[in-house]
Amino acid sequence: MVTKMTGQTTTVLRHLHHRGSISPMEALITYGIMRLAARIYDLRLMGHNIVTHIKQDEGGHRYARYDYQPEGRDSEVRQP
Repeated sequence: MVTKMTGQTTTVLRHLHHRGSISPMEALITYGIMRLAARIYDLRLMGHNIVTHIKQDEGGHRYARYDYQPEGRDSEVRQP
């Protein structure tokens, strides 16, 4: 299934190319994107290699951080 590149998807991809990674809070505060995981899913369907790292903040809350990977590296999920 090929998904269409939307404005939010383009914004997330541009951010990943320039900064290397993004978190849901960053996406919300910086771009107003509330469903970052959905945009990451769309980018993966398009063939982009994005790795999910599960992090924990100072308060013990877990969150995802998405890292853009160069071509040839598989997407994976890593625990803290």
